[in-house]
Amino acid sequence: MLLEVVGGGVLLAGCTGDEEQSELGPERDGNETIDPRLQLEDVTLSSAFVIELVDPGAGEQLTTVHWHGEYSHWHFAPLEVPFSTARTVEVVFNDRDLNKVPLGQSETYQVAVKRTTETPKDLFEVEIGGSLVDIRGTSQNRGKLVFQLENDGEVVWTSPALSVVVS
Repeated sequence: MLLEVVGGGVLLAGCTGDEEQSELGPERDGNETIDPRLQLEDVTLSSAFVIELVDPGAGEQLTTVHWHGEYSHWHFAPLEVPFSTARTVEVVFNDRDLNKVPLGQSETYQVAVKRTTETPKDLFEVEIGGSLVDIRGTSQNRGKLVFQLENDGEVVWTSPALSVVVS
């Protein structure tokens, strides 16, 4: 459950109701139901905060996905990227114990970043090096990025679209 103060009021967000089931149905591990979309070949992703973008210099979390299955969403968005310079973010995928999933060409999993179809192609350029992603603002506007976890070029998990502002 998430408790957030918004404009003097309190916003309470949590996961309630029945678990969504896939064709295979959810798995159970002890008392915890595991969403099959979070169960990869050799790792189970966090059922709360699957992915985070972190400032690698300061170690501060910039934004994170709060997992609700079909209704998952980013917190602390939009991501701000300066015009004509790069913003470097570390992409952190969390396993169920909130340990970082190793990312990179020599690892089982790699990061991919795609712009949504409605995002202008000249809004930003993206370079990926392991878990670090450089996003260079090339024009001033708004758009959206999707972060993916891949295994040997096959997409195994995709984030909701993250709003990005280049200013």
